[in-house]
Amino acid sequence: MQASDFHKPTLPDHCTLVLEAYQVRDAANRAASSEYAGWMDRIIRLDGMTAGELTSAHGFLIAEGMLRFEITGRSVGLQYQISSSGRELLRRAAIMGQDPEDDAAASLAAESDEEHSAAA
Repeated sequence: MQASDFHKPTLPDHCTLVLEAYQVRDAANRAASSEYAGWMDRIIRLDGMTAGELTSAHGFLIAEGMLRFEITGRSVGLQYQISSSGRELLRRAAIMGQDPEDDAAASLAAESDEEHSAAA
């Protein structure tokens, strides 16, 4: 083990995909609204992941301090926010050349389109 090993972001792949999907959603929300407070609805579907894997990833990310949650009431339920530790991990991964998964962004866009279609 080298000293540099302690600085490498280490998350299971499915957890990294979920965190990156929240990062994509966060950036889109920030661009869309100046009043965006950083809280997002739970990501309930990503291509290639089962519901169990998503639940596991959310639990892991919360336990590791990468993702925060708040209970907002009966109508909305839980909302999520990338923590400063999560943002730092994503920043370090980008610097190390580990590009975010395009699949996470595409899956998130498809989910967002479906949510908007259902609301209309």
